[in-house]
Amino acid sequence: ASVVAARRGAATPADVAAAPPYTPVDRVVPAASMMVDLGCFERIRAAAGQLTAERTVAEAAGVLGGLVGDEGMVEQVGEDRFLVHVALEHWHAVLCSVGPALAAIRVPGRADPIVARTTLLDGADATDQKVA
Repeated sequence: ASVVAARRGAATPADVAAAPPYTPVDRVVPAASMMVDLGCFERIRAAAGQLTAERTVAEAAGVLGGLVGDEGMVEQVGEDRFLVHVALEHWHAVLCSVGPALAAIRVPGRADPIVARTTLLDGADATDQKVA
């Protein structure tokens, strides 16, 4: 109750002294952002249907999330495009892993494998790299 009172502005000096020390919840980490374009939704939809295409893109989102881990963030910004934010110290490892990890996703036999196109948007020194 004393911490709640301190946040409402009705705290006594004893309440303030009893409150736990401030610890930041989020820390700001310099990040690189990259756009990952799977370029596969329409091909898979045409070959195997809407549901299969949606499942494939959802699996790709999970793969990207696994690559960036807790320090990064993945946002879907289109049918099969993702904005990926990753800590600067990890961007190169993530960039090198994106292509092989996405290519390993199983697609219907009638569709071509996923060949992602990755564009580095900021915080890094390379742009528009096709990763296989």
